[in-house]
Amino acid sequence: MPILSYPLRAAVICLIVALFTSGIHAAPRMPININSASVKELTQLKGIGVKKAQRIIEYRQKNGPFRDIYELVLVKGIGEKTVEKNARWLSIEPADTYGHNGIRLYRLQE
Repeated sequence: MPILSYPLRAAVICLIVALFTSGIHAAPRMPININSASVKELTQLKGIGVKKAQRIIEYRQKNGPFRDIYELVLVKGIGEKTVEKNARWLSIEPADTYGHNGIRLYRLQE
């Protein structure tokens, strides 16, 4: 006798498939510098796919570096809600501010 009946087994399988395909999005491991991030890095953000990531890069190439994370709303297709969802993962700091493990680096004054 099977542990799960056929209808229950089918429901469990559907649930598992739905979870893996529903856009569950893992948060980035460390802040993403929007002034130097690649398409691959930008697509780690919620609501940012390849096309929007490319638009971010094109915008900063044309207009220079972002001075504030909320300037992202000037990029076509990115609204305030997208910025707010990702605010804790966005950075405009120099690329070398964070080490490879996400620990903040500080430069000593000479």
